[in-house]
Amino acid sequence: MRRKILFFDVDGTIVTGDHFIPESALWALSAARAAGHILIVNTGRPYRHVEPQVKALPMSGFICSLGGHILLEGEELRRHFFSPAESRKIRDAGYECGMDMLFESEQAAWYDVRCKNPTGWKELAWLESIGVPVCTDTGRADFAFDKFVCWPR
Repeated sequence: MRRKILFFDVDGTIVTGDHFIPESALWALSAARAAGHILIVNTGRPYRHVEPQVKALPMSGFICSLGGHILLEGEELRRHFFSPAESRKIRDAGYECGMDMLFESEQAAWYDVRCKNPTGWKELAWLESIGVPVCTDTGRADFAFDKFVCWPR
C-alpha cells in the first residue's frame, strides 16, 4: 500500500458541533496512522485555539491560521502573522465597513467590547474555556492577530 497524506478539518469533521470527538473518528484516525499514513489537521484556527483533545489525536502535523502556521512531527515549518500595524489597518477597515470582528492569534482572542454579534461573544467564551486569553480592547499596543472572523452589524 502506498503511503498517503490525509488532511482533516476540525469543526464538523473530527469534532462535532458540541466539541465531541466520535468513537468512529478516533478509530478511523488510529487505523489510518497504523497503516502508515500521514495525518494532518488543516484548520483556520491558530494552534493555541485547537482543543486539547484534538491535539492529543495521533496526528503527524497541523496546518493552522489559514496556512500561516505549519507544524510537522513537532517541528515548526512556518510561522507568519500580521504585524501590529497591519492588524490595526485591517481592524480599522473592518470597523469602517460596519463589521463586528473576532481576531485570533497564538497569544489571545480579541473581540472589541463595542461588538454586538452574539456568535462572537459565544466563541470568545468558548475560547476562554479552553485556556485562550481573551481581550476586549483592540486598541492595546500588543494587538496583533493571525486571522479574523467578521459579521455585519
